[in-house]
Amino acid sequence: MADYSNMRTVCLLLLMAIVFVSSARAQDTGVVQGRVIDRQTGHALAGAIVQAWSPSGLFTTKSDRNGFFVFMSLPTGVTRISATHEGYAPNSVAGVCVDPDQIRFVMIAVYDEILSIPIPSIYPQWRCYFGD
Repeated sequence: MADYSNMRTVCLLLLMAIVFVSSARAQDTGVVQGRVIDRQTGHALAGAIVQAWSPSGLFTTKSDRNGFFVFMSLPTGVTRISATHEGYAPNSVAGVCVDPDQIRFVMIAVYDEILSIPIPSIYPQWRCYFGD
């Protein structure tokens, strides 16, 4: 009987720890969604590779047939969202603030490779402020 009681207590504590860690993690993430378009025509670009660069790592997704993409659980803080597509020069949006439990929308316009304009790869230090 004592073994069953101890096992039940351990299982209950383990379950509580999992729930606590899951809820803490959910509060430290946000959603970034957006659209990738051709800069000259405004048409959506399906199949673009979209990446979110943050101090926590690199996250990758693809745009759908309407050019839309979504990152469901990015770590909070500042990130850079970039898009690449065959035949187009890559482009990125720096300083995107990922807010806890919020949705941020980002539009990324890419240029035809032939008409591409060089974009500096050095960005100022960006900061996000949450709360008051």
